[in-house]
Amino acid sequence: MSIFDDKTAFNWLTSIYDPNSRNEALLLLGKHRQKFPDLGNVIWNSPGMVTILLQEIIKVYPYLTGNKQYLLTSEISTRICNVLVLFQCIAFDEETRNDLINSEILSYLFPFLQCPQQNNLDATFNKLDVHEKVLKSRPFEYLRLTALGVFGSFVRVDSSNVVEYLISTDLVPQCLIIMETCSELSRIVALFIFMRIVLNKKGLNYVVSSENRVLSVLNVLKGMVYNLQLPKDVQNATNDQSNNGNNPPGRTFKNILRCYLSLCDVKELRPMLRTHLPPELYHVMKNEQKSSKQTHNHKNGLKMETCLVLEHIKKEDPTVYKLQVQLFQLLGMNINS
Repeated sequence: MSIFDDKTAFNWLTSIYDPNSRNEALLLLGKHRQKFPDLGNVIWNSPGMVTILLQEIIKVYPYLTGNKQYLLTSEISTRICNVLVLFQCIAFDEETRNDLINSEILSYLFPFLQCPQQNNLDATFNKLDVHEKVLKSRPFEYLRLTALGVFGSFVRVDSSNVVEYLISTDLVPQCLIIMETCSELSRIVALFIFMRIVLNKKGLNYVVSSENRVLSVLNVLKGMVYNLQLPKDVQNATNDQSNNGNNPPGRTFKNILRCYLSLCDVKELRPMLRTHLPPELYHVMKNEQKSSKQTHNHKNGLKMETCLVLEHIKKEDPTVYKLQVQLFQLLGMNINS
């Protein structure tokens, strides 16, 4: 359905022009966006609409500095998240995707991608200086997650133009930092974006262009494997309350495996992959896992918690098993002996 066919929704759209009704209009449009496939196109082509949305983003910057006069609250964060959701619609629309890239508006979103204790994985990441206390707050986490959603909308469709733009920014090293240091949901979305980039030939060439970059990627992927958690119901069944995973680990693990498989396309990298692959993957695939905790001790260097998660995924998702078999075959690692 076109938004022009729904009088109520069209009124929400026009209400964005009115500062007094804008907040509610942003909320309602974002909430019902999936009903209107042309929403992104209409927003982009409505006179002054994108300028208004961009002004909303810029107005939140003082709240990121840690100044006592500007406190980033959940209400302010939610308002900007609703703005970012509409930019997701623009990014996903085939007719407006490249226009959004060419406008350089996305550069205004990068401050929302920062993390506490930022590390330099690659190039210098140009950004607004966000206060450490703000970076650790829940309202900022919502901003980070929703901003990632905008970039996620871009990469859902395989486009070399999109990937070429994204690697011209420092999005890839920033995604790696998020995958390494941020909360679970942000890590999952950043992993998806990174995976979609590395599955593209231009993106893969960018990632493998230096040994340090490849090592950074392999270390972050290994860390993500070790951060996988059993679902809550499985933890409860095993009386293990040490983790609090809410998301199915199989979905995340599949994306990790797809990253490994893409890197395997560069044959020269396969020896490096073999040495940096988490040993728990090979251990579980060879059916050496035992239920006793004594099997996984510091002597053999394996992490029991990771083995349990991988064993659970292997039983629950046949696709994961096939991807693992393919990976070990490419790496020349025999799992049948």
